[in-house]
Amino acid sequence: MKPKQATTIGVDVAKKTLDVALLFSDESYTSKSFSNDANGIKQLLSWVRKQGGQGCPLCVEATGGLEMELCLMGYQAQYPIRLIPPSQIANYRKSLTLRNKTDCDDARLIARFAMTMPTVDWQPPSQKMRRLQDLLKWRRNLVQFQTALSNCASTLNERRQQRSAITDLNYIKRRITQIDAYITKVIADDVQLAKTQALLSSISGIGTQTLAFFCATIDIQTFQNAKHICLYWHRTRAQAIWKLRS
Repeated sequence: MKPKQATTIGVDVAKKTLDVALLFSDESYTSKSFSNDANGIKQLLSWVRKQGGQGCPLCVEATGGLEMELCLMGYQAQYPIRLIPPSQIANYRKSLTLRNKTDCDDARLIARFAMTMPTVDWQPPSQKMRRLQDLLKWRRNLVQFQTALSNCASTLNERRQQRSAITDLNYIKRRITQIDAYITKVIADDVQLAKTQALLSSISGIGTQTLAFFCATIDIQTFQNAKHICLYWHRTRAQAIWKLRS
């Protein structure tokens, strides 16, 4: 009988824990949980190695940045990293008509998805790109809070509460303006990001925020020209929106 071999590693990420499932060639699994910190990730990689999974694709469901340290440490340990949008996992679950949802089940589902569906290996963003991503997330949350506060202010009856809400709204507007200035400076101060922005600016219909988003999420060196970037945008729009919201 041919010995079973490890094929893919699925990781379900939470704020404090990492639930891991190692999938073998005979479709059996072995699972374990670790803490979502540097020490826990080191233990995770050591456990995978002892189980014969060294070099197998490390497949992670994106969780709003909670997976970043795992991806970076896994990449440094020479594991192919595959970052999967939650929407794809949810659709895959539906296609299999699965109902039970536990952390362990999710880790197994992620490993199975990565083995059967084509995915692209993740590349770590530069420090400037990560900073830009953080600024965009910060800005998005402030804009959402601004909208919620504005809606609330329109229903207030007392003058004092209205004045307080207006003061808060003005402060948020100033912070958004400051963040926009930070974003502009981060891009201008980096040769590669500035080059990306210049190329994207040649594409009709791309606004300021979309430019900043692309600078934060794509490596321009992987594209030959602006036409290829347009094709990428149309083919991966859903995934692009997911990245911006995560």
